[in-house]
Amino acid sequence: MKKIILVVVALLIAGCIGGEEKLEEEKKVLIIVPPYDFNYDEFIGVKDSLEKDVKIVTMSSVEEPISEDGKKIVVDVDSSKFGTAMARINISEYSAFVFIGGRGVKAYFEDRVIASIIKYGFEMGILGAIGTAPVILATAHTETVFEGRNMTCDPSQIQNLTKMGVNYVEENVVVDGNIITASGADYAQEFAEAIKSKLS
Repeated sequence: MKKIILVVVALLIAGCIGGEEKLEEEKKVLIIVPPYDFNYDEFIGVKDSLEKDVKIVTMSSVEEPISEDGKKIVVDVDSSKFGTAMARINISEYSAFVFIGGRGVKAYFEDRVIASIIKYGFEMGILGAIGTAPVILATAHTETVFEGRNMTCDPSQIQNLTKMGVNYVEENVVVDGNIITASGADYAQEFAEAIKSKLS
């Protein structure tokens, strides 16, 4: 009888461990890239660090966004096709939403798809933005939910960030609740590690 009980307990423990591993495997992160003039070093740094531990999906408003230095990538999801059956995304499948910076972030300032993602990420998940991308969080959202929140960003965007009511913090990476920001590509790995820490 004791042997049977021990076997049952062992199976239950194994099941719990397996469940935890499964949950870890199911963590998905959506990386959003500007359609043009994105920062390639930020993208590669964040992507390479995150995909070691979580499943990542890349998205842009074009199929092949081009970086500031002319590099082209192919994304998994092209949001310009959301009006068709060709490409749809269930944002509830994702635990974190990460925005890559670069001069092209302005393309997302009044983007309804991006605004919906930010709203969901703020309420239900984790929001990350690096370089110039933190400005997207404040400009793409119609409400003042980021007013008073702490963020960092590329120095070129400090004024734009603060005039929207955000508290600029002069740090490499800033974590404020479920919002994680970084000042640029040099801190992409540290930024990604902060995101993974929140996901765990």
